[in-house]
Amino acid sequence: MQATLSVEYLMEEAASRAASDDWGDLGFTATLELLLESCARTAALTPAGWGVLRSVLLRHLRNRLALQDRLRCRPDLRDAAVTAVVVTGLPRTGTTLVHNLLALDGDLRALRLWEALSPFPPLGADGPGKTALVEQAQMWLARFYRLAPGMRAVHPVTAEGPEECDALLQ
Repeated sequence: MQATLSVEYLMEEAASRAASDDWGDLGFTATLELLLESCARTAALTPAGWGVLRSVLLRHLRNRLALQDRLRCRPDLRDAAVTAVVVTGLPRTGTTLVHNLLALDGDLRALRLWEALSPFPPLGADGPGKTALVEQAQMWLARFYRLAPGMRAVHPVTAEGPEECDALLQ
């Protein structure tokens, strides 16, 4: 698995799946190359670990292509104002609790796991609807908990429940 992971391979695979190759600014490729080199040298990943890395990187690359597509269709989004409450902290310090409490406030809009995994679904009737994206997130979550069963107790989440931005910003 490791030998097939290169920036070029990942970008070609993501572009093929997304039916687009408009990456916008290619400045991210140097960082992606550094990540792959670091994993090859120091991560000691198992074949399953390389498979997970590949899957995560392809998801993020497809999301980047989807973002470029959205900005092409809606250039006004570049200048849209965003007001956000951001919760930060080290692991196991209560940030998830604070995040979940804020999500209960009806005046705030919390990120949902299904949105973090697919932040730019295609516009219009051509793309999957919310139901399909929620189902995809449920399958992703089932695979995640199979790979890391202890995480269910440490960080329980549902596809439609509030989720921190980890899956979005890895």
